[in-house]
Amino acid sequence: MSVKEAAKRWGISDRRVRLLCSSGKVEGAVRDGRSYEIPEHAVKPADGRAVRQKDIPEEFRKVFLRIDGKRDELLRRREGGWVLSGELWEKFLLELAWPLVRRGGSSLTPEETGQILKGVPAAGKPLAEHLEVLGIREAADWIQELAAGQEELSEALILRLHAMVLMGRRKEGGLYRSRAVRLSGTDNEPPQPFMVPVMLDWLLKEYEEKKKKLHALELIPRLHMDFEWVHPFEDGNTRVGWMLMNLELMRAGYPLVRLSEGSLEDYYRALGQYYEKSNEAPMIYLVTGLVEESLDQWLRCFTEPAACSNL
Repeated sequence: MSVKEAAKRWGISDRRVRLLCSSGKVEGAVRDGRSYEIPEHAVKPADGRAVRQKDIPEEFRKVFLRIDGKRDELLRRREGGWVLSGELWEKFLLELAWPLVRRGGSSLTPEETGQILKGVPAAGKPLAEHLEVLGIREAADWIQELAAGQEELSEALILRLHAMVLMGRRKEGGLYRSRAVRLSGTDNEPPQPFMVPVMLDWLLKEYEEKKKKLHALELIPRLHMDFEWVHPFEDGNTRVGWMLMNLELMRAGYPLVRLSEGSLEDYYRALGQYYEKSNEAPMIYLVTGLVEESLDQWLRCFTEPAACSNL
């Protein structure tokens, strides 16, 4: 499309479009004489002035603004925000639940996991494995409700989420761990049990304080990594941590994301980089990559309806 067409679609001046193109902020824009040719499905870049008060590391700035542009475009088109329902929600739940239960050693197949999510028992499978899947569903349903409300992150919210995730183990659900643990694949030790409530309180307070300074796509992955390091529970930390991250992403206007089985290795490698070398970049890039992948799929929905089947 031409500069004039892009300006009309995005609700800005021709001059502003040319400036965005000349500064490399419009993906795929090609200079044509004194003007530009812009890809038909290009989205308006996020306004950098909206994050002027944020302390964004230079290595992330371009990525964050590109993703925010896609987020803003889809929020404009999608009236209901990111709350999912029907088949889209069932598909998301399956893609969220199966890698998580698989990591815990479950014998369920993806098909059996999908059955259980829909309330159909999987023949010959232990009750505990059914409850593990149903716990993820209950927690995921709840974070969709929370995303539409004003309730802030708190110890009570986290403990309730954990109780949902461990619905089949009532003696553990919603209770902090009582013994020291070591994170797999790292020499970094989480806090001693008596320090868990203190560290969790510190983590939540720091998160609230830094919301005004840090971009959400940096702050939320950091929250997740710090939560996993505190490792509040004997079991279920990854599931609760992933729910919390999705909750905060939705509140910031981004779509839900899921961790595929294929990206589990990258996920644990990124955690190791943070714990061993204080390198937060791998996890930030992993999460932003998942967010952008989800946004791109939604964008294709409006131009290629068949693409919605891949969500």
